[in-house]
Amino acid sequence: MSARQSVLSLVPALRRGEALRRGGYRTQVEFLEFVIDGVRFGEALQQRDGGATVMSDLVSVLVPSWPDGFLERQVQRLLGKAPAELADGRLALYVCPECGDLGCGAVTVAVRRTGNEVVWTDPGWQTDYEPDVEDFEGLGPFRFERRQYDTLLTTLLRRD
Repeated sequence: MSARQSVLSLVPALRRGEALRRGGYRTQVEFLEFVIDGVRFGEALQQRDGGATVMSDLVSVLVPSWPDGFLERQVQRLLGKAPAELADGRLALYVCPECGDLGCGAVTVAVRRTGNEVVWTDPGWQTDYEPDVEDFEGLGPFRFERRQYDTLLTTLLRRD
């Protein structure tokens, strides 16, 4: 008996920009939110973390407006066509909305691709300079039908 597969979709999302009380500014960022079986993954992470500020102020790695082919590199990684940017092979799903740098911390997953499935396991918080991952225990694994997953992400490479 095989495990139940989830359906991955993407929806437009917005991190609102605003002037901060102590000076400075939060940059507005439009991104695509991962939705698993109808639940926004970012919201599930916030609930899991008790609404902690760090989890509520992240954006997915699917930011079309970021320069230098950022979106394309992230999609290629999720498709298994480019190497992971983390030494342990994990992939970032959510990053700092100001810079996208893994040094600020990121929500990451281990990704395994089989003949007809893509599986996200062990979601956690990590940086690119610390070997440890703070696991979000009890969250995942998420199994996706590979064809649907690949088709969804590949459409992002064809955007104008």
